[in-house]
Amino acid sequence: MIDKEIFKLCKKFGSEYDVDPYLIFGIIKTESAGNEYADSGYARGLMQMSRIALKDIQKDLLHKYKYSDLFKPEINVEVGTIFLKKMITYWKKKYDENYLSISLAILSYAWGITNSIKWLKSVADNSQIDESIPEKKKYYNENVMFWMSFARERFNA
Repeated sequence: MIDKEIFKLCKKFGSEYDVDPYLIFGIIKTESAGNEYADSGYARGLMQMSRIALKDIQKDLLHKYKYSDLFKPEINVEVGTIFLKKMITYWKKKYDENYLSISLAILSYAWGITNSIKWLKSVADNSQIDESIPEKKKYYNENVMFWMSFARERFNA
């Protein structure tokens, strides 16, 4: 899918669920590079939604989507945005600081909220902070921020 079409979906669902469309775009580009048919074996589509995440947000959806529906860009971005909103809401209740709550929401989107909570509780000193995060997830937030910045420049924020 081309970036312009992806960003239209980001704007649509960002507005509908009160999530920054640039953040949604950043996650899409980090997760799937904009490939609507991306399939890791564990997750699929633009926002790389898993069966577990889909099941987790089914109660929040008006429609009951199947896992096979996640290759459809509009459905995938809606499901992914609702899931991301859950992560943001959780961390904003815990930490009022916007940057901290958004950063932890992004990490939780990639690594899971349970892993993120355990990480915050288990680290005892500076030497353990990045040692505790899997290599594949260490630069996830930076990648998302890069793509958010890219989108702001490209789509005239």
